[in-house]
Amino acid sequence: MPVKSHKKRKKQWIGFAAVLVCYILIVLLLGSCLSMVDAGHQGVVFNFFSGVQPQVLEDGLHLHWPWESVTAYPVSTEMATFAKGQAISVVSKDGQRVQIDVFMSYHLQPARLPGLMQRLHQEDWEDARQQILRGRLQAAMQTVALRHSVVSLFATQREAVCREIEAEVRRELAKDGIGLEGLALTDLRVDERMRQRLQKLVETDIEHQYILRETANKEQLARQRLSEAETSRKVALIEAQGEAEANRLISQSLTPELMRYCQRGHVKSRTN
Repeated sequence: MPVKSHKKRKKQWIGFAAVLVCYILIVLLLGSCLSMVDAGHQGVVFNFFSGVQPQVLEDGLHLHWPWESVTAYPVSTEMATFAKGQAISVVSKDGQRVQIDVFMSYHLQPARLPGLMQRLHQEDWEDARQQILRGRLQAAMQTVALRHSVVSLFATQREAVCREIEAEVRRELAKDGIGLEGLALTDLRVDERMRQRLQKLVETDIEHQYILRETANKEQLARQRLSEAETSRKVALIEAQGEAEANRLISQSLTPELMRYCQRGHVKSRTN
């Protein structure tokens, strides 16, 4: 009896262990089939047999095959700053090296996330984004810088060059499915010798612009005075023409009978 009781308890423990193992396996299997995509993110599915899948998952809880994994990417607006030690370095058309501090806002385009994941080779976006953004900025800004001299970048065409850089950066980022929302070049730096030269050019340009404005104001005043004189001349001419026309009409109305009547009236008035 004791032997049978021992065998029975052993079978019970084996059965309990088997149930526990099955339960653990089921939990692990369900865990590998469920993925949560946080708000503000969208998920890309990677199949270990067929690779990156084209469908993109919205935020929420998703069920998938055990041989698939889901990687979440942020699709809301993000910020990136490249300044000081991380500033973008470019060479201008005339061979001058310029350090540019850049602030940008952007977002990942949901429909392009599978392609971005293929490029990253399952690398985490947070780890790779600085390198990707910097590479695209470097390529775009260098392309534009080679079209302009350092004087154009700093003074004569700065606003136009900034717009050109923004358009080029937008095209570059679109290659990776990144939408540019805003771009600001917060600071541009050159070596001290070039900085002093540019400062003189800026001061000269400011003085030149002041002279142009003063000349334009004087020309405007002269045109205004000329217009007033011309208006006065036309008014005087119209008045003279009106007076001449009135005299003509009066002379036409003086018939011989009217003149004799006026003369008789004048004689009577003198007699009285």
